[in-house]
Amino acid sequence: MGLIMGVAKELPLGASWPLYHKKSPLDAWIEDPTLPHYNHLVTISEASSPPTWFEKQRLRIEDPHLEWMVFIEHNYPDAIPGMGSAVFLHERYGEHTPTSGCVAMEKERLIELIRWISYDAKPKIVILSIPDYARLQIQWDLPPLHQAYPEAFLIVNQNKQ
Repeated sequence: MGLIMGVAKELPLGASWPLYHKKSPLDAWIEDPTLPHYNHLVTISEASSPPTWFEKQRLRIEDPHLEWMVFIEHNYPDAIPGMGSAVFLHERYGEHTPTSGCVAMEKERLIELIRWISYDAKPKIVILSIPDYARLQIQWDLPPLHQAYPEAFLIVNQNKQ
């Protein structure tokens, strides 16, 4: 997990993640594999003369579901074009509304997660079905599935290699 982005001036109260970026209308996340800086945040210098690619790549800061975005460092930092980009944890749009490759959760849980994760612990995200989690739990040394997360969403926040 890497950069956290938000529309607020700072992280939620109680959070201590060191990589925070306040989103602005000049920010873009490059998803087009033909562009330089693929799968990276780019901030342009002037809103009055943006590059031709900017409108399609810009961060949608007006979308309230994207108030907080935690970057999942997939295909990063040395991104290979076409191997995936812009994978974030963010607020879900609805209980059964899919994303385009991101991980979505209730806003309260997302804020709780931002407050809970520790950068020094080098957290990893593991996304598995419940049967796969049960099958791999011992082999991967995963903690027990937490009862509060019946949908099998768990972020391991411990210092294990």
